[in-house]
Amino acid sequence: MNNQKDLSEKELEQEISNFITPVLIEHALQQGFLDKSLCKDPDYVISVITSEPTINIIEKLGFLIETNDEYDETLKHTLENKFYKTSLILAATIVENDLNMFYRLLLWEKDVEEKNITEIIRKNNFDSKFGWLFKYATKYEFDVEIKKKLISIIELRNSIVHYKFEPDIIDIGGGSFDKTEAFLEKIDFTELESTLLELKLFLEQILDKCIKFRSEAKEIAVFLSEQNKNT
Repeated sequence: MNNQKDLSEKELEQEISNFITPVLIEHALQQGFLDKSLCKDPDYVISVITSEPTINIIEKLGFLIETNDEYDETLKHTLENKFYKTSLILAATIVENDLNMFYRLLLWEKDVEEKNITEIIRKNNFDSKFGWLFKYATKYEFDVEIKKKLISIIELRNSIVHYKFEPDIIDIGGGSFDKTEAFLEKIDFTELESTLLELKLFLEQILDKCIKFRSEAKEIAVFLSEQNKNT
């Protein structure tokens, strides 16, 4: 293997670890297996989350693990080279993946069966995921400003991917090409990545509010990671 591939594999392993460790800690806290007063002892925390019954939930986490790293890197490349239509398609894909991952994790925490989670995600469109489904699953409203930005991205993606030719009216224009270009002008591509980051942070905040011990678990996981670096 070349160094680049080795690095990518290590990064992937780290990302999976960064996802799994907080979930294990969170569930150990929820079930009372982990004493919060002892969580400054890394050996104690590791011994709890790597023993039964906590460790048994790992086999259920496979369908929750999905990363956007490849899309993120490709998006950077397309933006740097001003391939804006491709950028929009990738951005919409990242939005969809992040939303689906959000619902997978949230509904899994609510003990919804995996097959039912997949069905819910498959049957509900963006409007539902921004609207009634979000309110039903979280008891919160989706951020209005972020929603507006995401809808612009998705609508433009749809106009590109589901392109339907409409002829121009002579001397007036207004055909398919003109409409797509008009949409493109509405997007500030310098803010595209920051919009996606806004979405990620917003969804993280909602998960922290909805899932018991999630915030504490993430803090403990960061502490463990820092301790590991120092050893």
